[in-house]
Amino acid sequence: MWADALNYLYIFLVIVISIYGMHALIISTLYLLRFRRCPPQPEAPKEWPLVAVQLPFYNELYVAERMIDTVCAFHYPKDRLIIQVLDDSTDKTIELVQARVDYYRNQGYQIEVIRRPNREGYKAGALAEGLAATCAEFVAVFDADFLPQPDFLQKVIPYFFSDPRLGMVQARWGHLNRDSNLLTRTQALFLDGHQVVEQVARSRSNLLCNFNGSGGVWRAECIRDSGGWQWDTLSEDIDLSFRAQLKGWRLTFLPDLIVPAEIPPTMPIFQRQQYRWTFGYIQVFRKLVVKLWKTPGLTLAQRIGGTFQLSTNLANLAALTIFLLSVPLALLHPRQPSSLELISMASCGPTILFAISQIFGYKDGFVRTLDRLIHLPVLVLLGIGLTISNSWAVLGALSGRKLAFIRTPKFSLKGRKNGWHGAQYTMTIQPEVWFELIMSIYCAVGLSLALRGAPEMIPLTALGMLSYGYVGCAGLVETNRPKKKAQKVEVEVA
Repeated sequence: MWADALNYLYIFLVIVISIYGMHALIISTLYLLRFRRCPPQPEAPKEWPLVAVQLPFYNELYVAERMIDTVCAFHYPKDRLIIQVLDDSTDKTIELVQARVDYYRNQGYQIEVIRRPNREGYKAGALAEGLAATCAEFVAVFDADFLPQPDFLQKVIPYFFSDPRLGMVQARWGHLNRDSNLLTRTQALFLDGHQVVEQVARSRSNLLCNFNGSGGVWRAECIRDSGGWQWDTLSEDIDLSFRAQLKGWRLTFLPDLIVPAEIPPTMPIFQRQQYRWTFGYIQVFRKLVVKLWKTPGLTLAQRIGGTFQLSTNLANLAALTIFLLSVPLALLHPRQPSSLELISMASCGPTILFAISQIFGYKDGFVRTLDRLIHLPVLVLLGIGLTISNSWAVLGALSGRKLAFIRTPKFSLKGRKNGWHGAQYTMTIQPEVWFELIMSIYCAVGLSLALRGAPEMIPLTALGMLSYGYVGCAGLVETNRPKKKAQKVEVEVA
């Protein structure tokens, strides 16, 4: 009886994972059908509008000056450009920012520092404060580690004049330190899947897409009409994107306009970033999914696609449960329907999507493409290994728990530099590390049972053992290195 019940639950969860896998295949197909349909570059307006560039900072010791220098190098007319440094820092970043702002103000730039008495609303609160202090028609947002090209605004602003209902233009993220280590190369594949394939497919198929939090330009009227920046979720970018589209605004994505940014160089930092993203996505899902289906004017494809996009992290919980079931299933060895293997094949959808992003998203030759593709197996291990922390985020968000905004430390990394060693911003060991290592041992036990009498469970248990072991060991090693005068990045729960 118990064996059958566990088996039915296992089959149900595999079907759930496969449904999300099929969605990834559909998105991949839409991309292949539409990625060549590049809209022409609109003509420049006769008079450039007033643009505010917002730079939200919080303890960005290593990148704050570089970011200010980058924006002040824009080729946009000085009298039409306002630069807002939204600095909530509590460390030496304050002095560095003030000195740099004073320098450029003396050079004739319209640049100011906006500091708040507290961090209410975190990044969203800072952006809202900046928006209230400007009359600019358009607002560009860049996180501290981004390096937009000098002609960024000249390439983006014309699109708004070709469509009065265009509320936001998002550029594609590049990777400054892709080649730093195995983790950064693997993360680049993960980010490219969304930036290259998903965003293009949705934008050019009239589906709901989103602002990625940085590297984009908003029409100020769109932000205000959609309810402004809100901080009842940790994904203020996704939240505003969907609220804007529910109000009838259109968002677009420019895959050929690339803005390089830094990738987290260590497992603990990357894991905390993914935890925050997952938590925020599920919060937005709870907040807007009903409204998504009740708001008139949307197509059925937009409603379904938006629901899949907001709920995709639920698959983490399903995947973790499948691995937890692997040991009792290997022990009890119930019979499974032969069609289950065919259903499981659909779960390969995300891997195919990531592969497509590398093949069609770059034009650097066969050798470089192959070099990126060989990291796909590591990406699979990474994705499975993160299901413990991501599932905890899913459960926390679904239960309505509140979580403080957890910043992602930046280190001004480029290429193969590993300048994060000994840096002031470090991560403490998180409880998930021990769960991941225990889970790896658990799956190893399941593998030994499968080798004795359940051969169909061998791939699953072996994959779990390797995946959780990889993520757990990396997290343990990279948080135990001695660092002098390090400022710990703690998880704050409110």
